[in-house]
Amino acid sequence: MKDLLDPLRSDAGHLSEPDRGLSAWLPLVEDLPMYFWESDPDHRFSFVSQGLERHLGLNPAERIGVPMMGGTRDLSFAGPRFQKHLAVLSARERYANFCFEKEVAPGQHAVLMTSGMPRHASDGTYLGLRGLTFNLTRAVNHAERDASLVDQIRARADALELELLRRNEEVEEANRLLTEVLDEMSEGLLVTDGDNLLDPDKRILMVNEGYRKLFGLEQGDVFPGQRLEDLIALLTERGDAVDGDDLNDLEHRLMKGDAVLMRIPSLERSYFARVTRRSAGGLIIMHNDVTELDQRNAELERARDAERHANHAKSNFLASMSHEIRTPMNGIIGMTDLLMQTALSPEQAEFVETIRNSAVSLTDLISDILDFSKIEAGHMNLERVPFGLHELAQDMSRMMTPMAEAKGLTFELGWDETLPSAIIGDKLRLRQILTNLVGNAIKFTEAGKVSLLLRKTGAGRLEILVSDTGIGIPASSIDTIFEVFRQVDNGWQREFEGTGLGLAITRQLAEGMGGTINVSSKASTGSCFTVDLPLLAVNREQPTPDRSDLEIPDLSEFKILLAEDNQTNQLVVRKMLGATGVYLDTVAEGQAACEAVAKMAYDLVLMDLSMPEMTGLEATEIIRCSELDMGRKPCAIVALTGNAFEADRSKCIAAGMNGFLTKPVRLATLIACLSEQLFSDPEIEIDLEDLCCADRRAARP
Repeated sequence: MKDLLDPLRSDAGHLSEPDRGLSAWLPLVEDLPMYFWESDPDHRFSFVSQGLERHLGLNPAERIGVPMMGGTRDLSFAGPRFQKHLAVLSARERYANFCFEKEVAPGQHAVLMTSGMPRHASDGTYLGLRGLTFNLTRAVNHAERDASLVDQIRARADALELELLRRNEEVEEANRLLTEVLDEMSEGLLVTDGDNLLDPDKRILMVNEGYRKLFGLEQGDVFPGQRLEDLIALLTERGDAVDGDDLNDLEHRLMKGDAVLMRIPSLERSYFARVTRRSAGGLIIMHNDVTELDQRNAELERARDAERHANHAKSNFLASMSHEIRTPMNGIIGMTDLLMQTALSPEQAEFVETIRNSAVSLTDLISDILDFSKIEAGHMNLERVPFGLHELAQDMSRMMTPMAEAKGLTFELGWDETLPSAIIGDKLRLRQILTNLVGNAIKFTEAGKVSLLLRKTGAGRLEILVSDTGIGIPASSIDTIFEVFRQVDNGWQREFEGTGLGLAITRQLAEGMGGTINVSSKASTGSCFTVDLPLLAVNREQPTPDRSDLEIPDLSEFKILLAEDNQTNQLVVRKMLGATGVYLDTVAEGQAACEAVAKMAYDLVLMDLSMPEMTGLEATEIIRCSELDMGRKPCAIVALTGNAFEADRSKCIAAGMNGFLTKPVRLATLIACLSEQLFSDPEIEIDLEDLCCADRRAARP
């Protein structure tokens, strides 16, 4: 029976594969003296089963292309019956139980009985006949012993014919259903022979309507039997297919099993193509229409680009505002610090202190905005260094007590004696948490007291409690106070000023340190904020910083250049450093700084970033390259700028700077930085040879 399942072709000399439905009943009749056959429209054999050889001794392959009725003669009524049968064949009609005699070898004849039925394609095209032929020779030879044998065989043949018809109808119905399912698929399906996509003789075995719809093709554009190369040529002609090296790369990716995204420019559609190998040989090419998904991805990409552009614009705006505000604030705070060191009347001292406090508050607002921007972008870096916890608490008491007393409040500091005096962490950010919480408590308390308690919990952690007797927080607002730009709506609109960022930043800082923050409150009674943080005590071998008053060092042996275009800030720095005895030159723009360094070997340059004509970054790179060219030891260069972002610091270090100070700069901070740089060899974190290479020099404006 294997012969019925072999790959077949319709041309003479080759076998063609019959419907697979035949295989269901072949085991029932395999041992009967019969064979199956199919013919082409001209009634020449196109398929003959192996039963021909088993029962008649003839080679089936030699019958392909031979006329069905060749070499036969009628057994009854000679001419008329035979002619009638030929008329039935010409009319392409079904026939049954036609008996005839055939010469199967010289002098040897066989008596045969055949039945056949027409075959048609789905579009009604006549394909030929399909039938079976019985060998009745032995039955006829034994007719004397059993006259009814021929009738019995004919009856069995009739039954078999009916079964064949029924099975054939089932097969045709299954084929029709399969065709409908494939054509209703939204995916495009293309089945080919061979295993090489670029084979010029590759043929299309099947194509569904989904493929035609996806590519906008008619039935005459792509059809079974068509060369795949002709289809590609059609698509290429209208600009919808790749060619040359691109086609080779495409075949390589598809044959690896990759899903390849492709587009149909003429129809503005996109699809994924994937190739699967058939077990019997050939390829199945699936095409999934992903036009809408591709469009959504493009829209998302445009949205991401817009978001990146907006974030970039926001960063630029914040950097610009930071610089533009911090630069004059540096002059205000610096000059008030210097003014407070002069002889002032009590009233004058009060005025100056008010100016200074207002300027510091404004600077704190700017810092809140920048800190939140850093936290939002995930750029907030926390330090892990030793510092005095008790000292920090005492500083808070000294700073907050006057603020509380100014409102008629009492400020209390509580300290757990089991706490270590020094811990490891970020002192600046912990101070910021305490300042935000205690400052808020004082702001929202009109009478009574504000207290700060630091203690060690049973779990060995640091617990900070800030409580007050203020206006409290309604239960409906508890869940929102840590959100950005939020203040509790208590009916006193604009009574309490602020950005609404303090508690949001405090929560982010606490969580960044591995801790939590919670609040309990009751309206008109007061609030208590609790911060829980990891407690990392300083080892005995680690140095614990001691608090000491600011000492002005003697810098008279050093030469410093200040590159600053703002005359007020020039004056502030000059006054701040006056007591150090340092030699100080000033220039107002980057090019002048480069020329000054070329003429004199300065020990340190304080470099503003935003200056006319040439920025501080450009000037720094030029100075570093000139030092390298002259073989001069690099001087220390420290940024002194209103640009306060971490990205600004990174750019300064990349340009060859040694340090980074933000405006407004305090005297103690400036002195500490200068002492660190001047009394040690300046460290540069980049390769100056790479910084000053020819390519980078050529890229500079």
